[in-house]
Amino acid sequence: MPTIKDDQTPSTEPLQKYHACARCHRLFHVRHLRRHRVRGRLHDFHWVCRGCGGFDQRPAREPSFLEAEVAKALRRTKWKWQPEWRIGRYQVDFVVHQLRLVFEANGAKFHDAKRNAHDKAKRDFVERAGYKVVIVKADDPAAQVDAALLKRKRELADAREEYSRRLAEARAAVERDPVMALPRPGTFRFKDEDFNALRRLQAALRRPIEAKEAERERRRLAALKRDREADFSAELAAIRLNPGLPLPPPARFTKEQNRVLLRTQADGRKKALLPSLNPSGPSPSLQELQSIAANL
Repeated sequence: MPTIKDDQTPSTEPLQKYHACARCHRLFHVRHLRRHRVRGRLHDFHWVCRGCGGFDQRPAREPSFLEAEVAKALRRTKWKWQPEWRIGRYQVDFVVHQLRLVFEANGAKFHDAKRNAHDKAKRDFVERAGYKVVIVKADDPAAQVDAALLKRKRELADAREEYSRRLAEARAAVERDPVMALPRPGTFRFKDEDFNALRRLQAALRRPIEAKEAERERRRLAALKRDREADFSAELAAIRLNPGLPLPPPARFTKEQNRVLLRTQADGRKKALLPSLNPSGPSPSLQELQSIAANL
């Protein structure tokens, strides 16, 4: 087979040097293709490219006329597409991942009433996976493909605009009320990076508010501590003047302050019960000591 130079382009070479792969329907030079015989036909063959693994695998299924027309229409567009792509347990004819669009070439020969249930289950499964399914019929498939691509492009543009609007509204709501609870990531179908950006924005706006609240709480606790110290000093002075006063509730002061009040009251009562006790004088009698212990 004659060879050509690498710097030559498809437009300057004979058309027979380039063929479409039977699996991916892309145009390749003959040096990147292998010929495989079509099953049931002795003298017919088709081309399989190296990327489809046709060199070591069984020959691919011969594409139908409708599939070939859809591939030809897709080849004229700027979108990247894949033929015979598997989504879950189903295999679709053509998929455009950038648009999340699936083309099904359902001809009347193989897709009759008996396959309606299978086709419906396949379509529902693919749509649940996030793709839009377009059924291409035999009448003018190129126009159907072009119309579906244009419509899907407009739908995605509108969806992106709606998403940007909802994201802007969420940012404005966070800026108005930084302490509001953010919705879960799947509630408004925000992307993870956009949701994390909202969380970072909320955290940045919350820092001054939380700092003010912390300062306010610190001042409140300091004032409460000063009031408690003042109440403790007043109670301590009152108990020193009159040890017979009842002690305040323990919840008003700390444990250490309650111990100080209790010791002060006990010392004051001892001094009040022994007013005439003189260390240089005579010792108290046993009856006096018993009466003092009973009054303590």
